[in-house]
Amino acid sequence: MINLENNTKLNEADTTTDYEAMYKVGEAWGGLFWDIRKALGRDLADRILLSAWRGLPAPNAQPHQYATKMAQKILAEIRAKADRQKEPEIRSLLEQRSLKI
Repeated sequence: MINLENNTKLNEADTTTDYEAMYKVGEAWGGLFWDIRKALGRDLADRILLSAWRGLPAPNAQPHQYATKMAQKILAEIRAKADRQKEPEIRSLLEQRSLKI
């Protein structure tokens, strides 16, 4: 079971097995999305995250850039759909998870 109240960073996903890596990546993204939801509220965060995800190419098309592109899409959706004053808070959450934007 994944605990969404975590501080797992995306760069911690380098583990010994595919299963461990998949679990760590899921834990990191889940924790980040949970933090964004707490910062923006359920309805707005869910709309922003879904829009950002839908706008991405398949992860196997550019696996090394997927996380960065997702972070950029999240920030673009924040600028389009939320109060711009929330952008620094969300950017900080992204950086805490080791996402470079």
